Amino acid sequence: MAEVELFKRQKEAEARKYELAQQAEAKKIQAEADLIAMQREAEGIRAKGEAEADAIRAKAEAEAIGIDKKAEAMQKYGEAAVIEMLCKMYPLVAEAIAKPLANIDSITMYGEGNTARMTEDITKSFKQTIDGIGDSLGIDLSSVIGSFAGTKLAGAPGLGLKAETKNNAEG
Repeated sequence: MAEVELFKRQKEAEARKYELAQQAEAKKIQAEADLIAMQREAEGIRAKGEAEADAIRAKAEAEAIGIDKKAEAMQKYGEAAVIEMLCKMYPLVAEAIAKPLANIDSITMYGEGNTARMTEDITKSFKQTIDGIGDSLGIDLSSVIGSFAGTKLAGAPGLGLKAETKNNAEG
């Protein structure tokens, strides 16, 4: 009886040992599969990141080329390019200055000259903003516009230098 009991316990122990070995092997295989899945996921994330970085780099390079081309064009056309830029900028500046005024329902003014003073304040704001832009660019916008306007007036029939020369000769 004791030998049968011993044999039975040995077989149960061997079965338990085999079962534990199989479970350990299954866990090992599962861990390896999980590791492979994580490596593939990491490769996918890395590839996606590299593709996004390449796209950002390409966009930045294209923008830089565009800026270079714009700078070359501005250099080539000199003051005309500045004038064009100003013509595009003026309405935006005027809109930004006028935008807060759109929130006003009504204004009641008492006394003389207040309407003119309000208009003068708005005009000063516009001029200060434009002067600030010119200062930040290192350009005297008044001179640029003045020389452009002077050139245009000088070439216009009956205006500009021709008229001044005639007046100077008479005077």
